[in-house]
Amino acid sequence: MELSEEWGAATKLFAVRVTTGQEMSTALMIDAKWNRREDLKRSSVTALMVIEEVKSYIFVEAGNASDVGRLVYGFRHVRGRSPGLISYKEVEHFIYPKLAASMLEPGYIVEVTGGPFKGMKGRVESVDKNKNEVRLILLEASFTFPLTISAEYVKIISKGEEGEA
Repeated sequence: MELSEEWGAATKLFAVRVTTGQEMSTALMIDAKWNRREDLKRSSVTALMVIEEVKSYIFVEAGNASDVGRLVYGFRHVRGRSPGLISYKEVEHFIYPKLAASMLEPGYIVEVTGGPFKGMKGRVESVDKNKNEVRLILLEASFTFPLTISAEYVKIISKGEEGEA
């Protein structure tokens, strides 16, 4: 199943509660059921989505709640359907994540938040937005120490040259 071309055109997003850790396996079983049964293929269900960061839930895109109920009925790990609808805006940032590199510019003072240089401060020399990488000059090193790391592992401290050692 695929996410519909026009989000929200004639469909809504429903959350289905499942056993924690069984999101993907349950989604695969539901997808197999959908592919086997012709009556479900003719239903308004258009997509099934598992978001790794959201534990205990899978998301079903469908025209109405009764089709979702028929689709997930009888599965061992399904714990029920959450009441109400989920807005597409609530899950959009999981599908199209904002790259951390797009917020960084040369000259920013940042702190490394992961890896062997965790806690050290550096000045951004260059940003590769395609690779989501940043090149830093560590300020706390006794010599010029260039370092290229993922932009996910830096936190902006200041946006200027101040604070430079």
